[in-house]
Amino acid sequence: MTGARPVTRRAALRQAAIAAALVAAVLVVGSNFVLVEVRLFGLEVQLRLGWALLLALIVGFAGGATWSRR
Repeated sequence: MTGARPVTRRAALRQAAIAAALVAAVLVVGSNFVLVEVRLFGLEVQLRLGWALLLALIVGFAGGATWSRR
C-alpha cells in the first residue's frame, strides 16, 4: 500500500470511542427488549424499549446539533 498514511493517536482514540458507543448501543437494545407503546402527536406506535431509547437519543442529538449552529 503505497501512499497510506499512518494512523494518528487521535484518530485511533476516536475510532475506539465510536466502537465503544456502538457496543453500548447494541447492549442497550439487547437488554431492553420489552414492547412499549409510544404516543407522540396523535401517532401511536409499538416499539421495543431499546429502539425507542435510541430513537430519542438520535432525535435529541440532531435537534441539539441543529440548534447550536444557529
